Amino acid sequence: MRVHPIINIAHLEHYHQSPPEFGRRPTKDLDRADFEELPEDVEKIIAERSRKAGNRRRVMEYRTRYTKYGPQSDEWLTAKELKNAPLVLKAWEERKWQLGKKAAGT
Repeated sequence: MRVHPIINIAHLEHYHQSPPEFGRRPTKDLDRADFEELPEDVEKIIAERSRKAGNRRRVMEYRTRYTKYGPQSDEWLTAKELKNAPLVLKAWEERKWQLGKKAAGT
């Protein structure tokens, strides 16, 4: 049996403070430095490949290089995973198109 992480809104209740006899709830201070750290930026796309994804589907993956990291940190990501780097993906598509155009001799 599979359990789905979905709750119907009918099961939600309003929050009520704990009674004083239970004391104060413990709190955790969050390190704000963690929030200021941005995810790695994609510098450029190095290559692309097509991979089987089941149900006879093929998924295009792009080998990406991150800013401030070398080739040892390259990763294969899908277009969906590159949604925060649309300009890098567009630049790759344009570069690929230009290379195809030069190969055709036009």
